[in-house]
Amino acid sequence: MSKTLLAAAALFFMLVGCEAPKPETPPETDSPTTTEAAAEASVAEADMDAPTPTGYNEYIWCVNGENFSEEAYAARTAYWVNAVNELGMQSLRAIDLTPSDWQSENFDRVTLLMWADKAERDAGWAAYLEAGVEAAMNEEFPDVEICGGENWANVYGHDKYAPRPATVSWDAETHPAALAGYQFCSFTEGSGPAQLREIVRDDFIPYVDAYEADNGPTTYTFGVLVPQFEMAAVERHEDVPMDVDFVWLNFWGDPAERSVSDETWAEKGAEIQAAFDEVADCSADQFFDATLTKAGAS
Repeated sequence: MSKTLLAAAALFFMLVGCEAPKPETPPETDSPTTTEAAAEASVAEADMDAPTPTGYNEYIWCVNGENFSEEAYAARTAYWVNAVNELGMQSLRAIDLTPSDWQSENFDRVTLLMWADKAERDAGWAAYLEAGVEAAMNEEFPDVEICGGENWANVYGHDKYAPRPATVSWDAETHPAALAGYQFCSFTEGSGPAQLREIVRDDFIPYVDAYEADNGPTTYTFGVLVPQFEMAAVERHEDVPMDVDFVWLNFWGDPAERSVSDETWAEKGAEIQAAFDEVADCSADQFFDATLTKAGAS
């Protein structure tokens, strides 16, 4: 299952205790250059046969401050987790994404906030800001981590569509570092969401089902992320093209499963890969080690 036609990228903004010029102001959910029509089209492009997205992901670029240490970062994160839980955000899930075997000039890590939907996101931010958690945390842990960029320019929201949940849930205690692979994709001329949905529904999901029938249940899952901003108007990190219609995400809760799935895909997935290639042009995979920083209560 190495086909990563969709990449997710969800970051961790001031909710995780990032310092910023305007801590009283939440990041915009849409770029100022995004038109209403463009936003509606973006949502329509990723309708994976679902009436609404299955989630709302925010990705935030984060860099280490002068006072960063693993111990200080862990203490800061624990402070943040306790604070947001006390505000009633027990269901919020957060993941740190650290580049696997590569480095970025833009961030040390990307923090992913996984909201149920945009309404929950907006309510969560409002409660967080009103409570003054950010200022208190910055006073308690000064210059440990800086997230979001200037005026929160490096906070990126995505509607998430995940049509097939993992058969086996990620056990973060057994596998502390999961593996996430992202590809940034644009539709080819004459292709669009309908063609992508057809391949995913009629070819790729049955392929994953057959793979697990032969190899046993796995922690693998995938998703399509639709940017809720105009890609050409924002800062992009390494090897991310200017034109991106969607991001394809491959996720393994147990990274050891990737090698077998890649081998099987190379052997049996050529026709489906060719169908994907006719529908979209995608960048090479960018892999991140995924570490759970806040488990979401069900």
